[in-house]
Amino acid sequence: MVFLYGFAKNERDSISDQELRALQAIAGSWLEQKQHLLQRAIESGELKEVTKDDNT
Repeated sequence: MVFLYGFAKNERDSISDQELRALQAIAGSWLEQKQHLLQRAIESGELKEVTKDDNT
């Protein structure tokens, strides 16, 4: 699962169709990555693994 963008619903109602297409393209490229590249992105801070218990 890839989570790219979150916002408080009191800040805006939704994302635009253009934003949705862009986020889908970005998510698709991450989903195609090899495990070692994902691990490197996590270690560099480019990606952050979030768990259900994560409060950050």
